[in-house]
Amino acid sequence: MSKDKITDELKHYLRGARHWRKEANFLSDEIMRLRSECEKMTSTFSDTPPALDGYTDHRQQKYDEMIDKQKEYAEKVKKCNERLQEIQLFIDNLYDYNEREVCQLYYILMHDWQSVALKLHYSKRRIEQIHGTALLNLLEIHKKIIENGGKKLF
Repeated sequence: MSKDKITDELKHYLRGARHWRKEANFLSDEIMRLRSECEKMTSTFSDTPPALDGYTDHRQQKYDEMIDKQKEYAEKVKKCNERLQEIQLFIDNLYDYNEREVCQLYYILMHDWQSVALKLHYSKRRIEQIHGTALLNLLEIHKKIIENGGKKLF
């Protein structure tokens, strides 16, 4: 496999952090929305049981659906956060502080390249150079992880 293809796979893996961050944020917002709806509904429940003629209380059914959805979303948020943590730990293996910062700001915290450059007080071109070096170093780190019996990340 060519070095360019491997580098592209690494970039795709790292960009996954941006995806997982957005997904976790979206799901967390959905959980808050559902929780709010559930709280509104529970205040309207009465203490009387539903009719015995087979009629199911629509509010209770809706409430149960929302609780199930909250559980589903919470599990997805957990998985997103696990993936983010995996990528963060991989980036943390970089020895050079600037390389770690560039990758952290771009991939984990979702800053754009101009914002990264401003935050670190470098030109955008210099940030691109640091990023390129970081990618090469991450490829070497990944190679060593695999050689030592670790799991292939990308």
